[in-house]
Amino acid sequence: MKRKFLLLVALLIHSIPALAEYYSAKTSFDYPGNKVYAGGFVKVNDSKFITYMHGPEGKGVYAVDRKSGATELVMSDNINFNASEVWDSYFYSLDNGALIDVYGKLYLTDGTRLGTRFIADFGATNTGGSLGYDFSRITQVTQAGRFVYIYQTHIHYRVGESTDQEAPALWRIDLETATRTKLQSDESYLFNTTIIDQNDQEGSVIIFSDQGGEGVGLWRASPENNNLAPLALFEGGEGRGLNVRSQWSVRTHAGLFFCRAENVDGYSQYSVWRLSNSNTLTRIAENCGDFDQAAVSKDLKHLFFMLEVNEREELWQNSGTALSNRLVKRLPQPDATFTDLCVAGDTIVAVIAFKDSYGDYQQGVYLFGENGSEQYIRNSYADCVADEVVLGDALRYPRGIDSVFDPKTSERVYVKGIHAGERLLAYQTFSDDVLWLIRRSVNESGPYENRYRDRLIHLKLKNVTFLPSILDLLNDDDRDRKDQ
Repeated sequence: MKRKFLLLVALLIHSIPALAEYYSAKTSFDYPGNKVYAGGFVKVNDSKFITYMHGPEGKGVYAVDRKSGATELVMSDNINFNASEVWDSYFYSLDNGALIDVYGKLYLTDGTRLGTRFIADFGATNTGGSLGYDFSRITQVTQAGRFVYIYQTHIHYRVGESTDQEAPALWRIDLETATRTKLQSDESYLFNTTIIDQNDQEGSVIIFSDQGGEGVGLWRASPENNNLAPLALFEGGEGRGLNVRSQWSVRTHAGLFFCRAENVDGYSQYSVWRLSNSNTLTRIAENCGDFDQAAVSKDLKHLFFMLEVNEREELWQNSGTALSNRLVKRLPQPDATFTDLCVAGDTIVAVIAFKDSYGDYQQGVYLFGENGSEQYIRNSYADCVADEVVLGDALRYPRGIDSVFDPKTSERVYVKGIHAGERLLAYQTFSDDVLWLIRRSVNESGPYENRYRDRLIHLKLKNVTFLPSILDLLNDDDRDRKDQ
């Protein structure tokens, strides 16, 4: 007994608390009764988000207080929601508000029932065929000041939709009055209009558009004019189609960069262009990639983008001019491709896919630091969540996020509270928190509405001080004496 007492005193006096760091995922919001992912969730303001769920007042769109958990039904599902049918009902976050799009019926909400207003019915659509999934007709949403610009597509009309059955069109919506104005109608159904950027806080945006004989290039839509005004047009644009919908457009301090797809003699040619802050166009590079293959550094000084050069994919950096192009990485495998680029803090994250010598599909992650450092993580894929790099095991099925990686220490810290196979669908960043929406497959062979469970989680870094278990040490001491 005396030996146990002395051991306890010595342990308490001389032990220095160790610091154990780990990430913990805590469920902040489940989806009771909501078995189908129905548009996810978006931030309304720093206190609230909206989501579709089966809540205390039935099924519908609820505003949820992220700290107290209090809910308010802002829209019931009798307006055309159907939890067994919904595939995608879109929510768009605005400055201190959100848009709710239900199969082309557009609503504006401030996160309260009284503050939810109907804007327009653009008509529900259906793809037809055996799947019968429902889609929205609103495919592009960009806010500029008190105005929102949207693009209404044309797919297939459903029987019984509203009388607003029009050709694809560009609209401007005044958020203060909840009124809309048509700026352009695409009667030819060529879909050559794409909203690419907010131009300024005064309410204008930049549009890619082919205006026929008037020119092909960049146009400005503004509250002062109900027609598009030319901003910067391409030379020799006649007879050359313009397609940027599947490509990318991002902004740095040097201007607006975009990947343009041109239809030349029946073939698509891709090139990187810059619209300077003085509205001049400059070709930067050739053979750029599609929409998820460009990223901008956190300080907005550098553009990172993918090019295909001599049948190999390369990652390049640009600081504003064609002469500033710098090769960052050339993939060694001839069939390897960059599948995603994103920025987490000061780190550029590039996910690649390739086939190994056995013909098996593989994935890996490159991490590039501002100081020129490079790291490669095998058999993994990655997402950027705020300033964090989150990783998943590419060899696990079903795949899901499982860890957070610190590029500075090269430490991969596994997350407690995330189940195997849960994958990241979306996230929203608030002033002091990040909420993740993750999905888990529960029954792949059953009806679709029973196959998934979704939940929102907080991801927190926990600092925990601990001492080794005194009881275990004492028991070990007793066992040592018995063995002697």
